[in-house]
Amino acid sequence: MYPLSSSDEPFRATVRDNRGIPTLLSPWEFLEDYGIVHPSGCDVCSAYMKHVADASYSPHQPAFQIAFQDRKRAREDVYNRGVSEGIRRQKEEERDLRDSIERYHLERSQTRDELLSLRAQLDSTRADCDRLQEKLRLASAPPIAVAESLPKPSPPADPVPTPPELPRLPDCRLPYNKHPSRSVFRD
Repeated sequence: MYPLSSSDEPFRATVRDNRGIPTLLSPWEFLEDYGIVHPSGCDVCSAYMKHVADASYSPHQPAFQIAFQDRKRAREDVYNRGVSEGIRRQKEEERDLRDSIERYHLERSQTRDELLSLRAQLDSTRADCDRLQEKLRLASAPPIAVAESLPKPSPPADPVPTPPELPRLPDCRLPYNKHPSRSVFRD
């Protein structure tokens, strides 16, 4: 690799998004190649980046390579511990969920048994109610033998219509003693 001079800018892949803030108020930039955020045009950061770049590409700095690998392993350890912790938490959550599901299944089973018991009790109560209603109906109705011997009720009597009035005829009856069958001189 070519050594960097102070006038050279080290691999400047910058990402600048000031979000509408004027440059004077937001002089920060992110250098993606180095993974750092630093003030734009900062000599300290440029010197650090030059130093890191020189050391990382120099085969004469094996201690730097070892330290670099140590840092890489430390980051991986942190990552792996995070992954391990995440797996542990996930297993714990799954165990809690299985316990909850088992508890809900048990509650559902108990509720189902209670429902079946209540339905059986309801059916029994309805049968008792039907039996008592039948008993009451039989007790309040007259016995069959008595009911058959009772005269059938006659239909309500319609009033006899009166005939239209006839004209009055003169009385043609003879007096009692003048009647031929009552004659005094009877033979």
